[in-house]
Amino acid sequence: VIAPLEDCYKPSLVPETRELEKEHSEQIRLMASLGVDCLWIETMNTIREARIAARFAQATNLPFIVSFVADANGDILSRETFDKAVDALAPYKPDAILVNCSPLAHISRAIQKLRAVFQGRIGAYAAGLGSPTKDGGWRFPSCEEEAVLKYLSEVKQWFSLSPTIIGGCCGT
Repeated sequence: VIAPLEDCYKPSLVPETRELEKEHSEQIRLMASLGVDCLWIETMNTIREARIAARFAQATNLPFIVSFVADANGDILSRETFDKAVDALAPYKPDAILVNCSPLAHISRAIQKLRAVFQGRIGAYAAGLGSPTKDGGWRFPSCEEEAVLKYLSEVKQWFSLSPTIIGGCCGT
């Protein structure tokens, strides 16, 4: 997994281009040299960082996926749109573009917008209703069954968009 260099939820903290190139190239080359099967560039909050990571991933000739964090409008957290992301990533030919680590409602809006502009493989894995605890574990709602049913109900609606990858992120 290749994550953003800084906080996934704060696009304003994305480092300068040179730092992104240095860090992502080193990390991706190392992962490729260790024999990974696929590079998963996830929780990206800006097109700029995702594009840089995708460029280095493509150079490895390994399959790779790019996934973005969505805001309440279903756009990328940086307020950039999925049509611009698809255009920026097109030269690198990712094997799939996904949306992850956002609340269910944000993911549902985002995957619809993504499908409208990208005919390749798409997918989503939303954050669940759990929350981290101070001891490194997770706390889940008292009605865990209701939370699971709510998650599944929302995911069923995604099937009309023909996603290839569906899962769960933090707190599922």
